[in-house]
Amino acid sequence: MRRRRLALLVPALAVLLTCTDTVEPPVAGWADILMTSPTPTPSDGGILFTLGGARIDSIRTGFPRLFTERGQDGSWHVIVAGDLAPGVIAQVWVPDTRNVDGYRGTVEQVTARETHIQRTATRYTITVTTPPVR
Repeated sequence: MRRRRLALLVPALAVLLTCTDTVEPPVAGWADILMTSPTPTPSDGGILFTLGGARIDSIRTGFPRLFTERGQDGSWHVIVAGDLAPGVIAQVWVPDTRNVDGYRGTVEQVTARETHIQRTATRYTITVTTPPVR
């Protein structure tokens, strides 16, 4: 009887010891908002986009002007103005910087820098990316 219990206990113990299913806690922080543009140089003067899909706490930018409005559905309407070029135009505070795939950006309007003429927004994209480790 004792051998039988031992024979059942050994496999169960082996399974318990090999289980390393550790769940890492979320890493809250700033994620980059990346703009792609058909113009390679700073020739865009402003962009209006909607950002949503997952929880957003706040948005910041290094450009001269930032206007934000939180929609009733939890999405944000964002205007960034300045000498814009393709690349990071703002950052968003997210609950987990390792999981930014749920965020979706939609470009609504873009203006030219010097003339303020509205450009076709279909050639622009907004994506949220994990910032590089610094």
